[in-house]
Amino acid sequence: MKSVTLACCVGVCVAVNAAHGAPDAGAKARGEYAFYGHSVHSSLQSAHAHGQHYSAYLDRVQASGTAASADPQVAQVAGDTIRNYISTMRRHLAMMRKHATTLGDKEALVMLDDVDRHLAQADEHHAALRAVHGGEIIDPAVAKQHVDKVNTALQKAKIEHDEVMQKIGDGT
Repeated sequence: MKSVTLACCVGVCVAVNAAHGAPDAGAKARGEYAFYGHSVHSSLQSAHAHGQHYSAYLDRVQASGTAASADPQVAQVAGDTIRNYISTMRRHLAMMRKHATTLGDKEALVMLDDVDRHLAQADEHHAALRAVHGGEIIDPAVAKQHVDKVNTALQKAKIEHDEVMQKIGDGT
């Protein structure tokens, strides 16, 4: 009798634990959605910060009066780093878009379009920055104009992206 009672108790405990302990079917997808969203947020912050550092460097070059050109190595590192962050954001936004499509979240898809639009603007300004970097002399004033435009577009993308994260309930 004791073994039957014990077996019943174990069976009931396992059933209750399975019913209450198992996450719902969409938990994994929502977790991935949030992961990619947080990754985009981190990349946006890092790209923007890197652009600010490069902009400050260009200010110092201009203020020095001794250098007619920004250092090509600094320009290359800054340009490559910002480009890498933008590429990472695009990949992770694509994954967010995939999850929003799977969830049928049309509102989030429209919001992600806004983020993409600002990233496209950042890409355009970044291309112009890279063109300046390609010259023999890198005019710090012209480079600064372009990096500041990249940063403005990234800031707008961040604002839009923060709204998406608030909407999915995982604000950054």
